[in-house]
Amino acid sequence: MTLWFVEGERVGVDVRWGGPSGVRRATVARDQLRAAGHAAALSQDESGWIVRVGPIDRGAVAQLVDGFLY
Repeated sequence: MTLWFVEGERVGVDVRWGGPSGVRRATVARDQLRAAGHAAALSQDESGWIVRVGPIDRGAVAQLVDGFLY
């Protein structure tokens, strides 16, 4: 998980999955985030699958991160 900061109290979140089940897990996460009203994008690089959210308000980051961890 990577957090990236932009001006104006906003933060972006990138979450990466690898391995054989990575695309399935990333797709599920993207779909759940979209259903919750977040603009989430799915992409792939040489290391795996990435779901990018944001930038979002800093106040929403803790809730978003908790959703990935629990």
